[in-house]
Amino acid sequence: MPVSTLSQALEYYRKFSIAVLNRSPSTVRNTEVAIKQLLSFLGVDPHPAEIQRENIVDFLSWLRTRQKWESHSAGNHPAGKLTDISVNTYFRALRAFFNWLVREKLIPASPVEGLPTPSIEDTLPAHLTLDQVRKLVQSIDANSPAGARDKAIVLVHLDIALRAGELVGLQLDQVDIENRDLMVTRRKVRRQQLLSFHQATAAALARYVLHWRSESEHGELFLTLDGRALTTDRLAKILYQRGRAVGIHINPQLLRHTAAILKRRLEGWDAERIQNLLGHSTSYMTRHYIRAAGDEDLREAFRRPGWVDKI
Repeated sequence: MPVSTLSQALEYYRKFSIAVLNRSPSTVRNTEVAIKQLLSFLGVDPHPAEIQRENIVDFLSWLRTRQKWESHSAGNHPAGKLTDISVNTYFRALRAFFNWLVREKLIPASPVEGLPTPSIEDTLPAHLTLDQVRKLVQSIDANSPAGARDKAIVLVHLDIALRAGELVGLQLDQVDIENRDLMVTRRKVRRQQLLSFHQATAAALARYVLHWRSESEHGELFLTLDGRALTTDRLAKILYQRGRAVGIHINPQLLRHTAAILKRRLEGWDAERIQNLLGHSTSYMTRHYIRAAGDEDLREAFRRPGWVDKI
């Protein structure tokens, strides 16, 4: 398919990625955001072949002057410059996009070719302390539709460390509360995984599902109060508001980090088991938390009391 502008190339990439490459929605979204930011920086919509190495270098420099949440739909987040991780994510999205254009013979060479990947400071992920977790969980009154749902959401996040997209994508018929199992679709590694959860999480889910979940034609586990499926943006807003009520800034990724780190510190999980819990395809991303142990070992670990049962 011939393209004459970068925007046309992006639209073709989006369709191709979903229909042919089976890329995850988050991967496609990251690429769309990166290219739209590049277009904003350039101020024009050129043919992809017109973009030069110097444009990419200048764009990366420009990104480091941008505010962290300038265009984030959830809003209400603390100000600050884009992090090294964000710049690294933009760069990798650009590299994948332009490499794809080369493979499709839409451009002769990638302007990203040969550029080093922006480095990331090797620091521990931000996370909550156990006292902060207790404060957050105990602040949520589960005697209302919103409270029961939000408490279940927080405990699922803290217990099994799902990504935001994985959590909102959970289907009601994929959750077995009695046996404390659920099936999650790991879009990034393209597989389904059976995970278990602890008794405190099961109790919160049972309260929500049996007493407060809206009647709806939608099959998702977590719904809005008027019966629609939650989006990742809506999830982020719910968590932000719950955190603000107790003076803690939280988001889905922070709860995911907290789950992994506290399982290591308080339950002694090794890195292989944590890698398996987080759904990482390699140990590279898990090195911050520590290594892990395999699906059967993971399920067996949930049969013993966990720290969430002590909240």
